[in-house]
Amino acid sequence: MANRIKIRPVLTRCFASSYAAFKANQRVIANRGGTRSGKTYSLLVLLTCLAINGTCKTTDVVSESLPHLKRGALNDFNDILDSFHLVEGTHYTANKTDRIYTFKQSGSMIRFFSADDWGKVTGSRCDIL
Repeated sequence: MANRIKIRPVLTRCFASSYAAFKANQRVIANRGGTRSGKTYSLLVLLTCLAINGTCKTTDVVSESLPHLKRGALNDFNDILDSFHLVEGTHYTANKTDRIYTFKQSGSMIRFFSADDWGKVTGSRCDIL
C-alpha cells in the first residue's frame, strides 16, 4: 500500500463543526460568518483532506461567477495545496481549463465551476456540493 499523506490542518471552529456534522452524516451543513471570516478556506481544507483520504470521490465547489471563483475559492485552494506540500504531477493532477483536480492516491476529484443559475448545479453528480 502506498504511503498515506499526513496532513495536520489548522483546526478552526468552522473546520471542526463542519467535520463533526459531516461525520454525523448531516445532509446540509451551513456556516455563518462575515466576509473574510475563513469559511471558504476552512471548508476547502476539509474538502481537500476528505479528497486525499478518498472519503468523498467527487466534490463540487460552486460560485456565482468565474471571476468570483478565481479570486476566492480557487486562489485559496492553490494556497492550501502549497501549504500541504502537495506537488502537481506527484500528488494530484490539475486540469486547469476545466478546473478539475484529481488526487492520485485516492482517485478523488474536486471540481470548481460557476453557476449563475441553480439549474446548472442540479445536473452535476457529486458526493459534496
